Amino acid sequence: MKTRKGLPLSYLKDIVSDLRHLAGSNEGRLFMLDLFEEVPHEARPLIIDGLSSFREEAVIEFAELIKLEYGGEYEQHCNRVLEKLQLAGMAKSVIEPFQGTFYRAYASCSRHTGRVTLDVAWNTDRKSLHVECFYLTFNSDGIHSFFLMENMLKTQYERDRRVLQDMVEIRFDEACFLIAQAYQHNLRNMSRPALGRFLYRKYLERPNRLSFDQERALIRQLSVKLTPRQLVNSIFHAYKYQDFSYIQSLLNPATFKVRNDFDLVEVLNSTAIFIEGGARKVQSTTERAQVYAYSIVIEEGEFYYREYLVRLVKNRDTWLVESFQENHRSCCSTEYNPFCDPAYCRVYEIVDLELLFGRLDDLEGVREVKEIPYGMHMRLTYQEEDFNSGVSFMTGVMADLVVNGDEFVVICRDENNIYDLHDVLEEEQGNCVLLIKDYQVNVLTAFRYLSGQYISFEDVLLEQGNEAICEDGMRLISARYFIKNRLRVVERLQSLAREYCFQGNDYQVYYQVEPSSHGPAFEAEFILGANWVALSTFGDSDMTRVRHQFEANMLGCLEFDGMEIREDGIFDVLTADLKKNCPELPAILKELYLNKWVHSRLSPLQGMSPFEACQTEEGNRLLWALYKKIKRKESRRFLNGKPNNIILKEYIRKIEQK
Repeated sequence: MKTRKGLPLSYLKDIVSDLRHLAGSNEGRLFMLDLFEEVPHEARPLIIDGLSSFREEAVIEFAELIKLEYGGEYEQHCNRVLEKLQLAGMAKSVIEPFQGTFYRAYASCSRHTGRVTLDVAWNTDRKSLHVECFYLTFNSDGIHSFFLMENMLKTQYERDRRVLQDMVEIRFDEACFLIAQAYQHNLRNMSRPALGRFLYRKYLERPNRLSFDQERALIRQLSVKLTPRQLVNSIFHAYKYQDFSYIQSLLNPATFKVRNDFDLVEVLNSTAIFIEGGARKVQSTTERAQVYAYSIVIEEGEFYYREYLVRLVKNRDTWLVESFQENHRSCCSTEYNPFCDPAYCRVYEIVDLELLFGRLDDLEGVREVKEIPYGMHMRLTYQEEDFNSGVSFMTGVMADLVVNGDEFVVICRDENNIYDLHDVLEEEQGNCVLLIKDYQVNVLTAFRYLSGQYISFEDVLLEQGNEAICEDGMRLISARYFIKNRLRVVERLQSLAREYCFQGNDYQVYYQVEPSSHGPAFEAEFILGANWVALSTFGDSDMTRVRHQFEANMLGCLEFDGMEIREDGIFDVLTADLKKNCPELPAILKELYLNKWVHSRLSPLQGMSPFEACQTEEGNRLLWALYKKIKRKESRRFLNGKPNNIILKEYIRKIEQK
C-alpha cells in the first residue's frame, strides 16, 4: 500500500516508529536530523508530506525541528503538516526552548591552524551541566561538527578541563564571536553547517559585542607563538582558505589601516587560484625580521610565480606584519605545472563493500567529498601543525579514495602512503578488496578520474588527452548548487536573464548575455531543476564575476555543491524536448557563442582574442593552428555520428565580419 505521494505506507510507519523513540530529548533530536540528512534531497519533501497522515506528537516535534534547523528550505511542507494535525486537534508545539544559564567556555589554542575546538557549558540544575561541543573551522566547512553532552556532572567537567592543557577559558561573548565567525565561512562558501542549528542558533543571534581590537586580541590569544618562518607560512595557509580574519590579526596597527580591503589581500590577490606558497629565506634579529616568500597562482588559465618581501616586527612576545610587498611577478606556465607532477594509483576489485566501508571508518581523517554516479569520492586528510614548510593546494591530503562500481581506487602523491593503506585494507580478519594493478599518472589525469565520469580507471587512461574539451580554446566550467529558497533563486535568475529564458519538460534554461556593439554575447548559463541550479561560464574570471552577482544577498538560499568541467559545452543542453519547445534556441545559442568566442582571450592564441590575432602575422599563424584543431574535432564528431553545432566556416566567417 502506498500514500498518494507514492511512498509505501510501511516505510512511513517505520519512520514514525523511529521518531517516537527519539522525541523528547535534544540528543534524540540530533539523531532525527542525522536520519533526515541521509534521505536524498528529492525525497525529503515527500517524506514530510507523507507524515501528515499520522496523528503523533513525535511527528509534530519532527516538523517543528525541521523548520528550526533548515529555515525556509522546508517551511511550507512543515507548515502543511502542522496545520493538518492542528485541525485534527493535536497540540501546536511540543519543543521547549533550551533553558539554562551560562557556566563556562573553553577554546583550544589552535586558531593559527584555521580550526578551534570549543566547549560551552550551561547550568541546568545544581549538580549537572549541559555541554555543547564545537569543532570550528575557518574555511569552507565553517561549523564542521557539533555534539552535546547532557547531564554531565560539574566535578567531571572540571576534571576534564584540567587534563586538557591546550584549552583556555574564554568569555561568553568571545565564544559567540568564534561560532559566528565560523558560520560566516559557511554562508560565504554556501556550505551547510553542522547539524544542531536549532540548539546553537542562540550564539548566532546574539549581536557581536567585541571591538575590532578585541577580536584581534582573541585570535592572537588562541594562536601559539610562531617563528617568523612559521608565521609567514601560516599566512599562506590562511590565504589558501580565505581566512582573512586571521591575517588581519597579524597586522601591525601602526602601519596598516583598519579596513576590509586591506593592502595584504590586494598583494596576495584573493581572486587568483592558489597553488602553493611559503617562506624561502629568513633574516632575523631579536626585534625585526625579513622573510623572502613566494607563491604560485592561476590567473586566467596561466600559472604565475610571485616573490614577496615580508617585514615583521616584535610586539612583546608576538611577531606582527609591518609590510608585505610584491617584488617580482612572472608567467611560469611553460616552466611549471603542478598538475604534471606524478600521482600514484592502486586499483582494487571490491570483494565486500560493507567490510571496505568498515575499514575506512576506522581511519581517522576520512571524509566524504562527493557522491559520483557509481559510488563515492572520499579523502584521507591530516592536520598541518608546525608550519615549518610552505603550503600547497594538496597540503593536508594523504590520499583520495574512490568507490566506483566494482572497483576501489587509492590515489596518493606520496608512494609510501599507497603501501601503508594497503596494509590497513588487507588485515587478517578477511579481504575486502583484491589488488588488480598499480599505475603512475600525472595529477591532472588523476583529477579527471575523480570527476566520476569514467566507469573504470582504465577508461581515463585510454582517452587521448584533454584536447577534446576545448579545441576552439573555450573551456566551459560549471558550479552546482542545491536550492533552499526557490522563490528567491527564480527572482534572481529573472533579474539576470529575463530575456533569454527557455522551458524544458522539467527544467528551465536562462542565459545571461553581454550587450555590445557586435551583438549579444554569451556570459553565463543557468539551468534550473527541481531543487538545484547549475551556473556555467567560459573561464575562471567570468565564473568569479558571475558567481559574485548570483550569490550576492543570497545567503541561506543556496548550498554550494561543487564544480566541474562541462566537456560537451553549452550545446549539450539542446535535448529533443527543449528543441521542440524552443525551435529558435539552436540559432540563438550559436550566435551568442560565436560573439563570445571572437572576443575571448584564448590560451592557444597566447592570450589574444581571435579578433586580435587575425591582425598580426604571428597571430594568424596561431589562428590557423587553432583552425586545424577545430577541423579535427569536426571530422571526429562526424565519424562518430555526432552533429557539429558549429562548423569551421562559421568561425572563420565570424572573424571576417569583424
